[in-house]
Amino acid sequence: MKKYIAICEKSSIMENLAEALPEKLVKRGRNYYGEHYQIHALSGHIFELFNMEDYPEYPSKKKGWDLDALPFFPKTFRYKLMQKTTGGTSAKKIFDDIVKGIEWADAVIHVGDSDDEGQVLVDNVLHYAKCTKPVYRLIQDSNTVDEFKEALQKMKPNNSPEYKAMALEGRFRAFYDWLYGINASRYASLKFGTTGKDCFHVGRVITAIVFEIFKRDYEIQNFVPQPYFQNVSKEGLTLTSKTTFKTEEEASKVADQYNRAGAKVIAMNRRKTVIQAPKLFSQNTLQGWMGKYYKMSPSDTLKTVQSLYENGYASYPRTESEYLKSEEKNKIKKIIQSLQGSGVDLAFKDSNKIFNDKKVIAHSALVPTGKIPDMNKLNQKEQIVYKEIVDRFHEVFFSEECMVHRTTLDIQCLNEKFRIQGDIYISKGWKQVKNLRTNDREIPDFQKGDNIPINFQPEKKMTTPPKHYTTDTLVKFMDNPFAKDEEIEDEDTMYANIRKGATIGKTSTRAEIINKAQKSGYISLKKDIYRIEQKGIFYINSLFKLGIDLSKESTVKMGVLQREVGTGQISIKKALQLIYEDVNHMFEKRDQNFLPVICRCPICRGRVLESVSGFQCENNDLIMMKDHPYFAAVKKKVDRNMVAELFTQGSVDLLNCKSKKGKSFNVKVMLEEAEDGSIVTNHGYVRITTEFLKEGIIR
Repeated sequence: MKKYIAICEKSSIMENLAEALPEKLVKRGRNYYGEHYQIHALSGHIFELFNMEDYPEYPSKKKGWDLDALPFFPKTFRYKLMQKTTGGTSAKKIFDDIVKGIEWADAVIHVGDSDDEGQVLVDNVLHYAKCTKPVYRLIQDSNTVDEFKEALQKMKPNNSPEYKAMALEGRFRAFYDWLYGINASRYASLKFGTTGKDCFHVGRVITAIVFEIFKRDYEIQNFVPQPYFQNVSKEGLTLTSKTTFKTEEEASKVADQYNRAGAKVIAMNRRKTVIQAPKLFSQNTLQGWMGKYYKMSPSDTLKTVQSLYENGYASYPRTESEYLKSEEKNKIKKIIQSLQGSGVDLAFKDSNKIFNDKKVIAHSALVPTGKIPDMNKLNQKEQIVYKEIVDRFHEVFFSEECMVHRTTLDIQCLNEKFRIQGDIYISKGWKQVKNLRTNDREIPDFQKGDNIPINFQPEKKMTTPPKHYTTDTLVKFMDNPFAKDEEIEDEDTMYANIRKGATIGKTSTRAEIINKAQKSGYISLKKDIYRIEQKGIFYINSLFKLGIDLSKESTVKMGVLQREVGTGQISIKKALQLIYEDVNHMFEKRDQNFLPVICRCPICRGRVLESVSGFQCENNDLIMMKDHPYFAAVKKKVDRNMVAELFTQGSVDLLNCKSKKGKSFNVKVMLEEAEDGSIVTNHGYVRITTEFLKEGIIR
């Protein structure tokens, strides 16, 4: 019989793997030993990429960082054995034991985590151990004995296409993060004197996250509420017109027209409707849920669910999907059976709203396993997170449907249609799991052709600023970075983005990166609200001055490139060449802060210069961003001619602006002035005021 050495990414899964093997193993030290099997555990990464100074071709002999040595590109990327792992264990001792085990074995079982990082982590060990033995890849979705037994039967060679793709993506991501992160971080830190413990952390994901929160806070702080009027009828049914007006007179004219025309039911529909249960959790949606209802940070949620996974109570947590694979149906039936004693009546449902292979990228949705914990042995956070995962599973597989009698009225008034909907509950179904509100909303008994009593009157309202990012909305932005707020829930677009890598970072690493931004003092998270901090403003302004591209487009481009490396559309060599060009471009203006001069500063008469992201005075922090929210809202591009006229004349006329409804209007944009005539700024960013050049309707 052949002898095997299994190499696990972490020690927490060794016990169940040992129990799943066909012979009894004995634990000695950190590892398990048997007649035909050995199990060895890493402690996360035991190899790390060289620092710049470790490479013989690094051009500087100075102690510490050297601006003149940047940018630096290694001839060949090299790894070194760490002194100690993140857990404090000797990396050399772990590696030496594995080398001996590989010499003893006939074949190797690769048990890295089921993602690109886990793939590379164990692959590196095998490479530097000079392993020539056959290697088989074991992929399991939960840390249970039954799951390992099944996974052992399904092992494939480690050089199978899907694992080679994971390795290519993981290796390219590590190389790219090194090239961009170390070069840009040292460059910005040396330029602004923030070396040592206060050095800048620049990276494709952390910078994009901080910049997005910065922009949102900038938009909120610079938001000036504007009054508008909306026509509302409250005669029995409440009807609110979608059209908004700048003045009460305009609104009143249209309200009178509506009241004279009258309103009529053009369609009435009554039918039984099933209200679908929410989807199973992905890592992202679980983090959003825990942040919203328990004020738990993404890193705390991930740490907690990772612990549940390692103890066998939850499936693999670092998943992007809210769906299950079709091959998992029998496993789900067993989980339902194991949870039947919970007091919730469950039933298996074979539905593509639950099982959908097209929407499982790598790992299925988060579910409880058949292993039931003693809740008294879980800490408070583990109890809360476990209960939420189980409750969501109960909702999805609740035996009784949530069903209502739904009445829908379509009402026509002049050229506007209104829809009114009311539900009478027949059965509460899955909503019983968390005792959700199921209040009936009855609709009067109107029929098609009936006239509806109306009395539209203008109501004065105020425009409101966008909301601060929360755990939930930040994650949704990262999955769908180019969607407008009303499109952010577009599931098909989100999964398409994930498949092609068009997201801000990967689900598996976002929590740690967001936590790093918090620890660096760039952003804060309080009561589930993200805010930019003063250090974050300095960070963004500094990168801005260096002309470093802060855009989400740049970050997404690298994510797509990483996925293309994995699918073989481009080689790592060619992809890295594109990165070299990007990094070189960053340093082209190292002796200048900006691109050409466009005008004089309205505050100090210094030069206003253009960078990748906007325009800034060379002498102070006066800044005008190219993606200024007002200009973006009216479909106008902030270019150098517009900024030059605004800064020189104090105002600029924008013609043929577009409202949300596509209506055209003209507006004068002016620099806001204080009572003493000085230009008003907020953290250096200019504030503007606007006035219509002629009467227009705000749509």
